[in-house]
Amino acid sequence: MKFKTGNIGLLSYLAISPLLLLTACAGLSGTGKSNCEGIQKAVVIDTEAEHMWLCQSGTSYKDYSVAIGSSGAGKKEEGDHKSPLGMYTLGSPRPSGEGFHTFIPINFPREDQKNKGFTGGRIGIHGPPENWRWLGAATTWVNWTRGCIAVGTVREIGEVADWVRNNQVTDVIILPEHS
Repeated sequence: MKFKTGNIGLLSYLAISPLLLLTACAGLSGTGKSNCEGIQKAVVIDTEAEHMWLCQSGTSYKDYSVAIGSSGAGKKEEGDHKSPLGMYTLGSPRPSGEGFHTFIPINFPREDQKNKGFTGGRIGIHGPPENWRWLGAATTWVNWTRGCIAVGTVREIGEVADWVRNNQVTDVIILPEHS
């Protein structure tokens, strides 16, 4: 279950209602639908469902709730706080160096997007901010990133990074594709 907040900060929003914590404890997560059909090996992210699948041989190996850019999806320029849409190559997982534990670079913008005037960089898949770790998966209840895709826990980003490394995954598909 996602809570849309616009520009309200995550901690402020969580302070608004104890009901949010009760809802989280009810285990309301996941979409019940995999976007892996026909995909041999890739990370697939649905920005509308705010969900990510690790796809292998047409099925979901594992899936996660995610937070996307605080301004939604459809990134075109640096600083717009939107997550990109389309198919991209993934870089090798590495320590984030910016307080997000692990960072898996997404090669945005592609050359064809640069030719259309798209700008930006430093987009990737990462874990929660180190100072939010105590919130656990609640860090995905609100879209808060500057354009990256964030999973909810350090354990989750570790699982994703290990899967990408061990299976030599090089592609990420971010839906819906409008780029």
